[in-house]
Amino acid sequence: MSIKFQRSPRKMHSRLLASGLVALVHCCLAQGLALAAPDDVLRICVVDVPLPPFFSGEESKPGLTERLLRDAAKGASLQIEFERLPQARCRALLLKGTIDGMFAAPISVHTESFAFPRLADRQIDRSRRVMTIEYVLVRRAGTNFDWDGREFSPEAQPMIGVRRGVPFLMERLTAVGARVDDGASSYEQALNKLVAGRTHLAVVPRYSLQAYQTNLKPTELQLPKLEALRNSLLTQDFYIAIRPDLDPVRRSTAESFWQEIGRLRDLEAYRLK
Repeated sequence: MSIKFQRSPRKMHSRLLASGLVALVHCCLAQGLALAAPDDVLRICVVDVPLPPFFSGEESKPGLTERLLRDAAKGASLQIEFERLPQARCRALLLKGTIDGMFAAPISVHTESFAFPRLADRQIDRSRRVMTIEYVLVRRAGTNFDWDGREFSPEAQPMIGVRRGVPFLMERLTAVGARVDDGASSYEQALNKLVAGRTHLAVVPRYSLQAYQTNLKPTELQLPKLEALRNSLLTQDFYIAIRPDLDPVRRSTAESFWQEIGRLRDLEAYRLK
């Protein structure tokens, strides 16, 4: 004869309550993880046009700077998402808090609104810059337009082509009395205008001039040759500027990201060959 023991209603209730609590905890943890996931992602706005060899604009073939930023993010235990937009749009989104950071020069319009890597004395920490770009003045070979670092010759106010949406170039050219044509949507277009004789000079990154000349088609080899002037217009550092209102945890992560950028930047893998 077998005897069956009935479970106490109190014990059954306790077991059901315990099971419900376990399920609730698991649910809360899952929701918490889902909410925390975006905190591991840094949304960064970068240049919206290719800037070889630094920015390719192609996810499958990242440029040197794109690889540097992704690897630095990995070292800081976060993911990075690129938004490719004009600088003015990047600034607007960063001010709204829609994105977390942007590729930017430390000019006043940026340093007054956003956070840059700083030293203890509040000076910008150059060791944690992303890159430095030399901007050269370019002329058609055979013309005598020149720049001595302070003044232009033979014209006091030559027409100079620049890519639109680069405020520090506009500021520099305006300060030295040049007339500016900022209708080009890319550095290549600025050089095309120069070749066509629509401007006296153009301002582009040195490597953009080299890429332009390297990529000339056979049918274009008879076009006027271009040459960089001996004196550059300016050399500019760039950083990842971030929202100043990031919470302390995310700000700490951003500091680690800046630190990784500085650690990796000059390694062979991220330098021009």
